[in-house]
Formats: sequence, structure tokens, C-alpha cells
Amino acid sequence: MFQTTVYADENTDPEIAVDQLRAHCKSAGLAAHVVEELTAQLSDILTPLVVSGKKLAARGSQLSVARDIGDDRHRVKLIFGSASQKSGWRKLLSRLLGR
Repeated sequence: MFQTTVYADENTDPEIAVDQLRAHCKSAGLAAHVVEELTAQLSDILTPLVVSGKKLAARGSQLSVARDIGDDRHRVKLIFGSASQKSGWRKLLSRLLGR
């Protein structure tokens, strides 16, 4: 079973997030059609979330979404939060990972 989590916010570049998921899926040995299905679903969901998140953040509002993508054998969890306060650990992790 393949499982991974994608964290994103209004500053995330959807193309980079999709490319990272694609690389992770390929390194896990998933079939090409599964990789394309998962990355297409992520792109379809993440791109409008980033646009909406930017608009809401500009107004001082917040948006928080958790979504599961995939099927019984392949699961990608998308956790999206815009303009939300990050914990100290999350800030440190983001700096270390360059996000």
C-alpha cells in the first residue's frame, strides 16, 4: 500500500507539489497510470485551493482543507491551510526543508 501526505498553503506552487508527488510515486515503484491519476487529482484539487487561499489570506481570512486522494491501495492525503498560524515545530520544519 502506498501512502503519503502533501502539505500545502497559499504560497505553494502547485506544479512543484505535483512534480514532487510524481517523483515520490515513481520512486515507490507505482505504475505509470497510477502516478498520472494521482498527480492529476492533486493538481485538479490543489490549484484552485491555492488561488482561493491567496484571495482569502489577502482579506485576513483562513482556509483549512484535508482531502484524501486515490483508491484502496494508493492514498495521498492533502492538507491545505492558508493564512493559518503555524506551530513552532512546523515553522522550524518548513525552514529546514526550504518550504
